[in-house]
Amino acid sequence: MSLIYRTAFSILIVLLLMSASPITPGWSTKALAQAEKPTGLAIRSGRGLEQQIEDGFRQRGFEIVRASEWDQSEERDNPTLRKVILDAPYASIYGHAARIEFLLLLPDRRILIEVKRQRTSGSTDEKLPYVYANAELNIEFGHEFFLIMDGDGWKPGAVKWTRDRAAENDNFSVYTPDEFFAWLERLE
Repeated sequence: MSLIYRTAFSILIVLLLMSASPITPGWSTKALAQAEKPTGLAIRSGRGLEQQIEDGFRQRGFEIVRASEWDQSEERDNPTLRKVILDAPYASIYGHAARIEFLLLLPDRRILIEVKRQRTSGSTDEKLPYVYANAELNIEFGHEFFLIMDGDGWKPGAVKWTRDRAAENDNFSVYTPDEFFAWLERLE
């Protein structure tokens, strides 16, 4: 079969599969698409954890600044620097400027902090390889990278896989919220 016929045949198969009814009886394509989207509860849960981390910084005397109000020039040669940038820009493996929940600025350290919560089964753990790939990229630019993981809904092996990556890379750390707050306490 020539390349043109194989390509046309492949496209035909994909189109047929896309138009076929889902394998799961009783589910429409729309229902399957909705099942992949985070629910309002999942979004609120993640934001609740972010707020908990932000409050922890504030209680420990860190200055909190939104990225839109951040003047990077103020950070140079500041021996008492203890600042957290919210919704901070960072490099993405996709080549665009992405945003991360926190950038912790200390006199001699820049730590990007990603927060993930998985209370029930879902797809958050499927994003962990993407998070790690972004971490590796930003580590090359001189940042450290912390991932704070919370919840009991992670798929078997997801936490182990992520902690194994941390064991291989001194600039990538994985914490529970309690472990992270204990780390923060040691900074003081």
